[in-house]
Amino acid sequence: MIEKQNKMMVTGQIRLKGADGPPVEVRRCMAVLSCDGREVGMVAAVCLDPDTQDVAAVLLGRLPVTADYRMIPIAFIDHISENAVHLRITAESVEELTQHEAD
Repeated sequence: MIEKQNKMMVTGQIRLKGADGPPVEVRRCMAVLSCDGREVGMVAAVCLDPDTQDVAAVLLGRLPVTADYRMIPIAFIDHISENAVHLRITAESVEELTQHEAD
């Protein structure tokens, strides 16, 4: 059985649950902030669901740049400002996110 892989993109439109208005653009290099105000990394890519082509997750790149990438499900995003993605989780919880492994 062949599993479908999430497609990685540089930018993508996200509509958060319960948010009014149009979708918001998320793009590579935006800061990612935890709910306790700490910068936990940056957006490395957005991941599209292979079936719906909707953004399913954001790939978190760590600061300083390392090979440690984490998948942030859309449900963990509180809101998106002009230059940052704001999470609903603490900086410590980021360590528990699923690690992304390159194909």
